[in-house]
Parts: sequence; structure tokens; C-alpha cells
Amino acid sequence: MTSTNRIFHASIWTLLSFVILTCSSSKDPKPTPNKKINQPAAESKINAALREVMEKVATVSEGAGASSLSTSRVRVDQQGNLHCYIYLTQMTETNIAAIQSRVAKFERLDETSKIIQGWLSPKQIDEIAKLEFVNQITPPDYAHKF
Repeated sequence: MTSTNRIFHASIWTLLSFVILTCSSSKDPKPTPNKKINQPAAESKINAALREVMEKVATVSEGAGASSLSTSRVRVDQQGNLHCYIYLTQMTETNIAAIQSRVAKFERLDETSKIIQGWLSPKQIDEIAKLEFVNQITPPDYAHKF
């Protein structure tokens, strides 16, 4: 083997060693036992369009034309409640009861999709988003004319 070949092989082995060491040291640290894994923060569970209208509703007093704050994506009633889908991780009787006790107006649930539909005040949306079994809160998907 020539000296050029030896240098080339040594360079390859050095590079491979570096890659292996880098990859093995970049593993995620072990989770702490009390910390929930993959549980999004409450604020990140709330759809951005919904959050934007929630902030506007908070500036209007009840009965003062809150429904005028409705958009093509988010509907608001006169009391300042927003029309929402609440996506759950599990559709259990306990979870359903917990949601029903917190919504302004319960409309329906879809057990297959694990969705509860209802009208919620901004405060109720924030409160429900904190529940462990809630994945996300969004406005319903309304049909749009083109």
C-alpha cells in the first residue's frame, strides 16, 4: 500500500469515527419521570385563527355586537362565545362530562373522530385547552362558496 493510500484510508477512518461519535452523543436525554412526553402546552392547542378572534372578543363587552367579530373561519355569537371543535385523545364518559360542564352550549359529539362541537367563551377555551386529554381546539370546517 502506498503512502497516499494509507493517508486516504486513515482519513476515511477518522471521518467515520467522528460521525459515529457525533451521532451517538446527540441522542435525546432521558425524560424526567414526572414530565409528560409529547403533551403540547395549552396555548399551542388553540388554533391561531381562533386565538386571534378570542383576543378581539375579550375587548368587547357582552351583548355589544360581539357577533360582528365573526370571520369566514370563526363564528362568534352575541354573548361572545366562539363556535369550536374540541379534539380529544380519548372519548370517554368522564372526558365528555368534563367538557360538557365547561362549554357555554354543547352541540354534538363524534365518537369516531373524537370531536366535540360547541360554543365556548374565550375563558372556557383557555380552560379546556389545559385539560390533559384535549389535543386541539379549532373552528369547525365550514363549507365555502367559490
